Amino acid sequence: MKYSNNEVVHKKIGDIEVLQFKSLLEYEQDITHCFTLKHGGYSNRDFESLNFGTNTGDDIEIVKQNYAKLCENVGFEYTNLFKGKQIHSDKVIFVNNENCGTFINDQEIECDGAITNIPNIPLVTNSADCMTVLIYDKKNKYIANIHAGWQGVLNQIVIKGVNKLVKEGGCNVQDLVICISPHICTNCFEVMEDVKLRFENKFKYSNIIFKKDNEHYLIDLQTILKNDLLKIGLHKYNIHFSGICNKCNIEDFYSYRASSKTGRMACAIMLK
Repeated sequence: MKYSNNEVVHKKIGDIEVLQFKSLLEYEQDITHCFTLKHGGYSNRDFESLNFGTNTGDDIEIVKQNYAKLCENVGFEYTNLFKGKQIHSDKVIFVNNENCGTFINDQEIECDGAITNIPNIPLVTNSADCMTVLIYDKKNKYIANIHAGWQGVLNQIVIKGVNKLVKEGGCNVQDLVICISPHICTNCFEVMEDVKLRFENKFKYSNIIFKKDNEHYLIDLQTILKNDLLKIGLHKYNIHFSGICNKCNIEDFYSYRASSKTGRMACAIMLK
C-alpha cells in the first residue's frame, strides 16, 4: 500500500489502516503493535474518522468506539488498555495489573511514557505531529511506548525511558529495538528564536538547526533523538524511523500544525 517502505508495512485490517514496523513484526509471536492512519472510524467533522484523542473536542463515546474497533481488529485487550494523560513531560511509569485499564475506567494518570513486562496490557500514546516511540526488549520481554514532542525531545524523555528499562527492568540497551512513528519532518517543524535557543543550548550536535528566514528556524528532531540514542549505546541497526511526515500527508494523518482542530493517531503495543 501507499506508505510501505523499507521500515514499515502499510496494511488494512478490517476497516482501518495501520502501519507496522518490519523490525517488530519479526517478533509478532510475542508482541502486537500498530500506528493508525485516520480512516475507518466513527468520528465526524474535523475528526473524521478514526480519532483517538480524548481531549480534542470529539464526542468521548465515539472515541471509545474507535478504541474498541482498534482493539477488536488488531488484537489488543480493550479492558486492560493503558493510556496516560499526556502533558509533554519527561515522566515514564511502569504499568501493571493494578494501574492498567485506565481508559475503560475513565482514569487519568499523568505521564508521557509507559513500560510493562505483563502480557495483555496494551500501551497507547496519541500524536498529531509528535514522535511516538515503541521499544521492545527482545531478550527480557519488556515493552515501552513513549510520547515525544519537541518538549519531550528537549527533556530527553526517550533516554530517560531507556535508562528506566536498564536500571529498574534489568534490560540491556543492546537488546532494545526502537521504532519511531510518523511525525513532523524537519521542513515542517518551524520555530522562532526562543525555542531555537533552547535546543542550541542543550544539544551540541551538528546539522540539527537550520535558519529559514530572519525570524524562523527548522529543527531536526529525528537526528537529535537518533544521536541521543547512539550516545547511550544503542546500535544504529536497532533504531528505526518510519520515514513518513504526517503534516506532509494530511490526507491520511492528523497534524496539529496543519490545523489545531484535529484528531489524534494512536500508537499501540502489547505483549501477548
